[in-house]
Amino acid sequence: MSGLRALRGLVAAWKPGGPASSSDAAGAVAAAWPDIVGAAVAARTRPARLRDGLLTVWTAGSAWSHQLSFLEPAILEGLRAKVPEAGVKRLRFAVASGRTRRLLDGAAARTSPAIRTAAGNARGVDDTARAREFDDAADPAAIVRRLRARQADLDARRARDGWTRCGECANWMPPDASQGASCVRCAEEARIRSDGALERALCDAPWLSARDICAAVEGAGRPAFERVRRRLLSRLEIQLDNAARRLKRGALEAADRVAAWTYLMLLARKQRRDLPRPVIADILGEAWADALGVRRAIAPARGARRTAGER
Repeated sequence: MSGLRALRGLVAAWKPGGPASSSDAAGAVAAAWPDIVGAAVAARTRPARLRDGLLTVWTAGSAWSHQLSFLEPAILEGLRAKVPEAGVKRLRFAVASGRTRRLLDGAAARTSPAIRTAAGNARGVDDTARAREFDDAADPAAIVRRLRARQADLDARRARDGWTRCGECANWMPPDASQGASCVRCAEEARIRSDGALERALCDAPWLSARDICAAVEGAGRPAFERVRRRLLSRLEIQLDNAARRLKRGALEAADRVAAWTYLMLLARKQRRDLPRPVIADILGEAWADALGVRRAIAPARGARRTAGER
């Protein structure tokens, strides 16, 4: 820390595009929530914590939680469209309590006069009809019925326009021949899973060839193998650089030795028992070869007895 800084300078230096934290993602979801679920639902719900793709939503009562559970696919689709960076995969509706419940009840109370007035002014109905219309608007079952009907109309229109659903998450995809059977997000998640399987296979047997590794990992190809191998090598190089001070003190940890052997086998594509000391010293240096317990070759002693043929 370099001491206190003016807020104006911090704001001026801020730039978007960095990796979003969980709090940033939750804030983006909260900002987009009224557009996704509508004002009536937003007044009686509040998105809470977001963890590992699970978004918890506080509701004003058990009826709201029950009815909104039927709209989970539509809400998830809206979240993916509005805030794809949040990575919301599932929803959990829970009844609010304490301060959150009071906030939801207060929001509903503040919106009720506005809804009554707007409904009456628009249609010229009396106070009794206004109250009846507001009660229907505040009923979760009625709101869900209207939202489901609106979603059904939207789905029918998309189907007529040639949209297709993702084979993984069932999210709508615009008509595009290059899109494939999966949406962009699901394709990226599949790539991450495949890369993870490749990396685990490389860590378990770093001496194997690309053909052997790809044969063991379903759907893996040579480009993916080379990408994962380069990334793993880079990470191991950083780990070995961080271990340089411990190497000088003779205080290497077990993880440092595992990283060193994995790095050597990845580069040489040989098993540990087949790596001679000259190769290890050429790649990592003599100090690492000593730390890994690889013995030096024993030179023949000077003045050793000559064989019978040399006498």
